[in-house]
Amino acid sequence: MYSAERASFSLSVFKLLNPRFYFRRPVAALGLFLLAHTLIWTLIPVLVHTGMPMDVVEGYAIGREWVIGTFKHPAMPSWLLEISRIITRGIGWPAYLLSSMCVVATYLAVFQLAREMVDIRRAVASALLLSGVLYFSWVSPEFNHNVLQMPFWAGVIFALWRARETGSTGWWALVGALAAGGMYAKLSTAVLLVVVQVYILLDAKCRASLAHRGPWVGLAVFLVLITPMVNWLVNTQFQLLDYAEARATHGRAGSVLLFLWKQIASSVGLLLLLALASLHRPWKLPLRRITHQQRHPLRISADADRFIATFFWGPIALMAVGALFTGVGLKGSWGTSILSLAGIAAIILAGRFQIALALHRITAGAILLLAVIPAGYAVSVKLSDRFSKSPPRVAWPQAEIARRLQKIWRQRTGMPLRIVAGDLWIGGMVAANSTDRPSLLIDGDLARSPWLNDQMIEKHGALIVAWWRQPMASGLQFPHVKALGVEGTEIFHVNFGRQGRDLPVYYAIVPPGTKMKSNYKSKTSTLVRP
Repeated sequence: MYSAERASFSLSVFKLLNPRFYFRRPVAALGLFLLAHTLIWTLIPVLVHTGMPMDVVEGYAIGREWVIGTFKHPAMPSWLLEISRIITRGIGWPAYLLSSMCVVATYLAVFQLAREMVDIRRAVASALLLSGVLYFSWVSPEFNHNVLQMPFWAGVIFALWRARETGSTGWWALVGALAAGGMYAKLSTAVLLVVVQVYILLDAKCRASLAHRGPWVGLAVFLVLITPMVNWLVNTQFQLLDYAEARATHGRAGSVLLFLWKQIASSVGLLLLLALASLHRPWKLPLRRITHQQRHPLRISADADRFIATFFWGPIALMAVGALFTGVGLKGSWGTSILSLAGIAAIILAGRFQIALALHRITAGAILLLAVIPAGYAVSVKLSDRFSKSPPRVAWPQAEIARRLQKIWRQRTGMPLRIVAGDLWIGGMVAANSTDRPSLLIDGDLARSPWLNDQMIEKHGALIVAWWRQPMASGLQFPHVKALGVEGTEIFHVNFGRQGRDLPVYYAIVPPGTKMKSNYKSKTSTLVRP
């Protein structure tokens, strides 16, 4: 009996290790791929990073404030990072896990959408093709608004299709909830929502549903959930739009072409997978000689075809037209969520032009990319000195910087560190890693840090930090700090190149009890001599 059970177990293990098992069971292949993706893209950054990416540092620094948004974006990524810190009592790896979970959720939403429209193998291929998009791999360790927006974007599209097909009030409510969630993730979700509104008005089936309660329930859910954000935007006089304008490139046709080129460049892996699947025997793979296309021609309804075309090309066209008319350029990363439909769009286009695809090759190629791209990422971080003149942010000894500066503050003041003034990088680094959990006074500007005020700074003092030059000569609004506090420089060693690199971090201490005077025109804090 025992030997029979052992033989059965050995047979099960053999099946799991046999590639043919997954080519014949595409859903099992997708499940294994997503599990491996989560593990690999959580572990690789943990193993090769000594610090956290910029946006992760910023998220941890601001998360403790529980604000709806900042001068840059809505603050949902910060909420999730703070929740992960509370649950795990750690920082760093939970952010990488959150990113992996967002990417996997996007894969699943795309798979479920494709499953509604095409056969199961093509649905799996539609999801696995996304492994060739860099937004789903190389840049994903930096948990930020773009990464968090991805599952909401794909989720809205999938829920809308289900609402259209079933007429269910529950699906319409889910559309509204996911749409609101996407806005809290990043306001550029508004581009998708414009396309959603246009589609509902132009599509006959959706337009007919307006006579029923479903769409209106969805709209009500959206409005209720989005009300706090609208109040915040009004109260801050839409401050974050100034940041978006400053970040956008300038130009018209050239900017649009550059944006489109960056989307193509980010999808090179997807194009390679398509080439691998469409070429006849690029090498002799003895897995299957007859393509899935030859055995099972693509069958997709005209409605589904139009739906995918609308939500893949519609946002791109809307952004391009907006850039041409306003003169505001486009950043390449703004296409992150749009490309979530690139896989299903490619599968449909291949079927439309009767291009035979060996779908098992897409599975094999996706597995290969899951090995090659993380390995390339790890090598690029470890050998960054070969490509860059300065250490990457993930190579900074962030925990050591925060620990040493916090120790200096405590030795000089005898009090816990409650406020750090600095930019989002070095100031955020100290705020995120310090065990005292200080608040961040961004650039010394109260307008950018509404969770602080003069009275709090007077009571707790502030540690001013900078890394590009002495803080008293920097853009921080503390012009008299030299006369008020202690200043100094700490040197930190970074493993960069053969001999490493020494990085100076400048600091100044504003003692507790220092009087503050606000310049309410610019809403910055200025120190006054006692």
